[in-house]
Amino acid sequence: MGLLDWVKTIDKKQLFIVLLLFLLAFGIRGYNLKYGLFFEFDTYYHARMTSYVLQGIPLPEHDPLAYYQIGGSSLPSIGPFFWQLNALIYNIVNLGSGYDKEKLIQLAKIIPAIYGALTVVGMFFLGKAIFRRKKENESEFDFGTIAGITAALIAATIPAFAYRTMAGFFEDDSFGFMWMVWGFVFFAEAIREPKLAKKNLVYAGIAGLLLGAMAFAWQFYLVVPMILLGYFIFTFLKYFALKTFEETKALTAIFITSFAGFSILTFIKNPDWVHSAIEMASIVLPIHTLIAQPIIFGIVVASIVLLAVLFWIKRKNKQYPSVNLALTAVLYVMLIILLITFTDPGKVLSNAFRPNTVLSQTIGEESMGLNAFGEKFSIMIVFPILALLIIPYRIFRKKDEHLSLILFFWIAITFFMAYYKLQYTFTFGLPIAAAAAVCVVHFCEFFKGKLVNALEPKIIALGLGFLVLTSVAAGAIFMPTQPPSIEVWDGWKEGLNWMQQNLPENAKMFNWWDVGHWVAFIAEKRPFLDNRNAYPPHNGEFAKFLIATDFSESLEIVRKFQPEYLLLDRDMFSSAQSFLIYGYNTLNFNEIPNLTQTKLEGYSGFALLCGFDGTNYSCGGNQIPGNQMANLPNVWKKTPSEIQEGRKPIWYYRNFNNNAIFVLGKTMNDSTLAKIWFHEQNAMNYFEEVYSNQRMKIFKIKEIVYE
Repeated sequence: MGLLDWVKTIDKKQLFIVLLLFLLAFGIRGYNLKYGLFFEFDTYYHARMTSYVLQGIPLPEHDPLAYYQIGGSSLPSIGPFFWQLNALIYNIVNLGSGYDKEKLIQLAKIIPAIYGALTVVGMFFLGKAIFRRKKENESEFDFGTIAGITAALIAATIPAFAYRTMAGFFEDDSFGFMWMVWGFVFFAEAIREPKLAKKNLVYAGIAGLLLGAMAFAWQFYLVVPMILLGYFIFTFLKYFALKTFEETKALTAIFITSFAGFSILTFIKNPDWVHSAIEMASIVLPIHTLIAQPIIFGIVVASIVLLAVLFWIKRKNKQYPSVNLALTAVLYVMLIILLITFTDPGKVLSNAFRPNTVLSQTIGEESMGLNAFGEKFSIMIVFPILALLIIPYRIFRKKDEHLSLILFFWIAITFFMAYYKLQYTFTFGLPIAAAAAVCVVHFCEFFKGKLVNALEPKIIALGLGFLVLTSVAAGAIFMPTQPPSIEVWDGWKEGLNWMQQNLPENAKMFNWWDVGHWVAFIAEKRPFLDNRNAYPPHNGEFAKFLIATDFSESLEIVRKFQPEYLLLDRDMFSSAQSFLIYGYNTLNFNEIPNLTQTKLEGYSGFALLCGFDGTNYSCGGNQIPGNQMANLPNVWKKTPSEIQEGRKPIWYYRNFNNNAIFVLGKTMNDSTLAKIWFHEQNAMNYFEEVYSNQRMKIFKIKEIVYE
């Protein structure tokens, strides 16, 4: 077939639909292109590593910038594939013109939205593959296309997924979904009508390679074998119950082809991936991991033996309808178990997903995912609930229904993960889109032939329109409220640019972990800590430095790590209790030595930004006359500004340029943070302010500290 003949065979209507879906998905994700820099923090780390690849710098065993105090932090095992692929795309787009930081920033802003849009197109073909069937006549609805459009529309707009693939979210999970979805597409096409045909085996091989490539791209690949094995076990039993031996053999061969491809590539990337997957699965068992692993291994071995026995029995081609009924019952029992786990009366699973550690209890993404369901999923949360009820029913009633089991396990596993951990809510966005497709197809099939033919397409269009408006509305509300943190943290962008231009190359900074990736990529300086929290004890050291009331203790910490510059943020004044938790590595303040209740209460403080109208300063809604503002001290003082309730001393300060006021309790006022920020006389013998704006300050650490 010539190229012209091949072009003529293309389904122009489908191509138009795909193009519209791609543009819709990219358009929603492109909202953040208006910002100059990236979304989230880890993006800056991935951009920096990509820049090394582009500059021909070999990826080091340890990060050359961050954690200078311990010789750098180890690079993640999953990451190089992402960096190298994007470096290749950069070189193609820029015709090999060489590394340019601004060009990389533009690519890193655009490419996640493209990955997201390609994943949305994959959801269209996945829905089409799972629910496509032969038409009895030309006027019959194409349920596959309806399912594909539904899944793609929701995937394009749902905040949970759009959030992780928006412009500027340059992280490995922004394109990790793409490999999984397209892998499922080829797997579904290969096994939809199991036959030992060349086309099916080729598709199965492609599916295995795509799913295996996911292991190089994203840690979530560990969920893939759980989904595939769940699908295969139940589908094999259904084929044992209702199909012929040849069909069962073809099903098994196609599955083994895909799973083998996945396993081989995954073993290349992580030879210990089976152990990792078992360890991940063992979280749901209320027993110790060492006990859970042999139990899970035993279940897998027993399942393989059982399937082999059934395969041998099936040679007689008998049918066992009761087995199909039992499958449905087991699926519903699994749903009941899932529901019981959500109640978790003993808090076993809550503790498993959020262990009682400082990091897990203080980082927002480690909190309960259920609390964010309204914001992330809105009314669409009803779809996975309905789909998990509908799919077992369809498995029982429809002899050829089996591919929806892929969706069943995908939805159930990610539902569980999203419920217990905010960090995992983004993994649930695409399954919700797939669940919506299940519901729409089932609804259409239920009413097929029960309405006047003229009404059927109108009702379907009305239902799809409602889904689109609901999802688009959720995305339209959510996306504008998610600006990049660097745009919200006023002053940091200017401060980082000043650092890049004015401080020595590779200057060693003393900083809190939340700005570490910014310091390394934008300022091109060496951060003490970064967002990986790779060495928690040093988080604690920096926290103690800030909150210590004995200035000499803070100096000893500085001498221990030998930094050259100190970074402070005004919001640190309202984070003292968090610093106590990090500093003493405890969630119980009673365990902190010499911390009385009075001293704990004194660790209070906050800052308010101020604007000036020519007469009065407006600070957080408080109107302060100009002469009163001038009377507020801008240098540290020992005596309080007032005594509240006859016992609580309070200090009021203003910044030197009057752009903020500060309210501090006694312990906070005695802290090293306050003494340096407000230029206490002794502190200035050791620290020199070299830059400040409305948000942050930079101090040079004087040589006298190290003498």
